[in-house]
Amino acid sequence: MNFPNDEFIRSIDNNVSTSEGLSTGANRINLTEAIGSNLPTLAAPTFTAPRTYAQNYALNTQTAFGLPNPDLVTPYVQQWNFSTQREIANGVLQVSYIGNKATKQFRAFDFNQVIINNGLAEDFKRARSNGNLSRNANGVFNPAHNAAIAGSQQTPFLNSLPNAGLLTNTTVRALIDTGQVGDLA
Repeated sequence: MNFPNDEFIRSIDNNVSTSEGLSTGANRINLTEAIGSNLPTLAAPTFTAPRTYAQNYALNTQTAFGLPNPDLVTPYVQQWNFSTQREIANGVLQVSYIGNKATKQFRAFDFNQVIINNGLAEDFKRARSNGNLSRNANGVFNPAHNAAIAGSQQTPFLNSLPNAGLLTNTTVRALIDTGQVGDLA
């Protein structure tokens, strides 16, 4: 039985540094003072624990949130093997079995996973097909529905989004053209 490190402490530290406000730095630049005078002070940052999502968002609207599971336990790996040998005629036959089982391993879980099974995946396929049909017809990838092109389909989910899903945007078109539905979402 082995107890792998698996970066146990590193994962907790990453969560602390991911959450805005649980770690911070303060500095002042261009400080010059004569010896014997009152030295400038550097205010200590204030920390609040536990932090709320609203507090983190107020510090940085682009912040990520992370926290370690307080119920984490030490992971372990069990390893075993079995082997047998027999002399047969002018040779040796060996049969071996090697196995292992990891228990209580942990990894990050992204609660902000992209949801594409809400109509986006189907419309993405239709938009990509529309774009390929458009490219075949006039040489330009255009994922929007075009009634003049046979086989072009409506994209109701994308059309319900602001600016009809930005199908005229070059970045959006490139994501559809290259099949990157997750990045588009």
